Amino acid sequence: MPHYLFLFSIGPVQSFIAQARKTQDLYAGSRILSLLAKAGLIAANPKEMIFPGNINAISIPNRFLCIIETNDPKEFGGNVERAVRNEWNRIADTVLSTNVKGIKEQIDGHLDLNWAFQDIRPDYSDYKEQYDKIERFLGAVKNARSFTQFEYQGQIGEKGRKCILDGERNVKFYRLSENETETNVLHRKLYVDSAEVKIFGNADENVITYLKLQAGEGLSAVSMAKRLFKETTRPKEFESTADIAIMHTIEEVKKYPEGVKLLDAFKSIGEKMNAQLYYEENHTTQYYNKQGINTGCLSVLREKQKELKKFAKSKGLELTKYYAIIDFDGDNMGKWLSGTFIDNPETNLKDFHKKLSERLAEFAKEAKIIVDKYGQTVYAGGDDFLGFVNLNYLFLALKELRNKFTEIVNNSLKTLGYLNSELSFSAGVCIAHYKEPLGIVLDKASAAQKTAKNKDKGNRNAFCIVASKHSGENHETFFKWGTSCINVENLERVKDELIKPKRFSNTFIKSLGIEFSRLAEEAKLLPNKDLLTEEVSRLLKRSFMGKKEDKEKESKDFAEVIMSIYDQSKSYTNFITALDISDFIHRLLSSDEEKAVEELQPQTI
Repeated sequence: MPHYLFLFSIGPVQSFIAQARKTQDLYAGSRILSLLAKAGLIAANPKEMIFPGNINAISIPNRFLCIIETNDPKEFGGNVERAVRNEWNRIADTVLSTNVKGIKEQIDGHLDLNWAFQDIRPDYSDYKEQYDKIERFLGAVKNARSFTQFEYQGQIGEKGRKCILDGERNVKFYRLSENETETNVLHRKLYVDSAEVKIFGNADENVITYLKLQAGEGLSAVSMAKRLFKETTRPKEFESTADIAIMHTIEEVKKYPEGVKLLDAFKSIGEKMNAQLYYEENHTTQYYNKQGINTGCLSVLREKQKELKKFAKSKGLELTKYYAIIDFDGDNMGKWLSGTFIDNPETNLKDFHKKLSERLAEFAKEAKIIVDKYGQTVYAGGDDFLGFVNLNYLFLALKELRNKFTEIVNNSLKTLGYLNSELSFSAGVCIAHYKEPLGIVLDKASAAQKTAKNKDKGNRNAFCIVASKHSGENHETFFKWGTSCINVENLERVKDELIKPKRFSNTFIKSLGIEFSRLAEEAKLLPNKDLLTEEVSRLLKRSFMGKKEDKEKESKDFAEVIMSIYDQSKSYTNFITALDISDFIHRLLSSDEEKAVEELQPQTI
């Protein structure tokens, strides 16, 4: 029976995952794509898998490569495509049990499936040649952008209000805002008839679905399928940004009987409890009505929130409102897969692909374990990753991820004789307030990742951190990872030295910014490093708050860390911003948020 390389791709990817207002939307988009890919792989039942390395992984990439045996590759590809579409319809039908018109058309028109096959010799001696061809063929197919014209009720396209998430499809599910009625919303706001949209206007009617929508929010069938998506393996919803931001504090508070008692008071409202109630600004009549919470609980929970904040402060804890998103992606993976970077001409590309796939799958499993300790993983596909991390653990998570990649991928492939140089990944991090729109935060994290890849003339193997203030200002710093993640470790050291009681005041950072900003030139280090070294040493001695006999040694050691950060900076602005961001994190974790936001003011030229 003839042998073929078979490459299958499921889309859309970026829009389907990133079009999110809630973390549940984000997670659901990722998981649904993984389930669709798994359904395709099961239907393919290949003779030999190439990518991914583990079909049973929680996160499976949206494309797979395998070797198949068939007499009719076109029929084979069509069967795989039908299996994927059937799985998507099954997922949607499970949660969208309603007779609203037009839902089926939206669901059926969503997926963009592309596949290609290329004949290959039974001994695979022409694997490299055929692999290069099939990648080009699939790229050509995707660039053609074939589509089916959307038709509904005899007309081309949809006429009506568009989904707040995807902006493409008509609203099929809508929750009334206060003072809105179904009658005045249908034609004044949605421009459709009652049969074409399901309107929720009463918390007593299907309360679970009602609470999934915000007041005035309208979603298409595709977006609602994500919003309502459930798994038996994960009975609870994905943690919210507020959950991630306050995670460390809540875990610490639980260690005390008094703290447990305070937290239990919030559970009195049952399924309507959410982490945002740990923050004072959400104890308002408007917020309670929006969440369907009985306003009779308002005064009691408001007082409990004050008690919780006071108790946390007594234990040196803050009700932190900021969290971080980590978004990383493998560097030059296309060139690695094509064999461009493989130095040994004797290397069998198919064997390398399989070993690389296995190692990336193992790393993905470890990456999820790492981040789930400190936050929550959205997607871990091996060479690409997206996850939320509590600020207390940001630097620790970055170090563990990068070092584990070196251990599992690079060291293993070197031992097997496949590598002389190293694979790497570049990461983007966005630190944001829990109320900042999630789509905007995701865009900032993605942009930071692109900066990490392209800032240093495309040399990659770097990380970029963006601190996004609640006021809308952004502050960005960029570094290479450095040996054993030394540059991440140095930024963590600055944060830790400022947090530790009776160590260093952060006044030295502001003083440095004021004194040297006028001497700095964009994209260049200061011409006189000795001058900066002396001033850093002097300022640290002035800001030291420990025992007098420890001043010289402690200041000297910390000055070496500061100058190491300076040596790795590409500009003075980047250097001072790095210190500011470390200080910003320190203040968020140990002081009032308002003070932290005010102080994040990197000096620029």
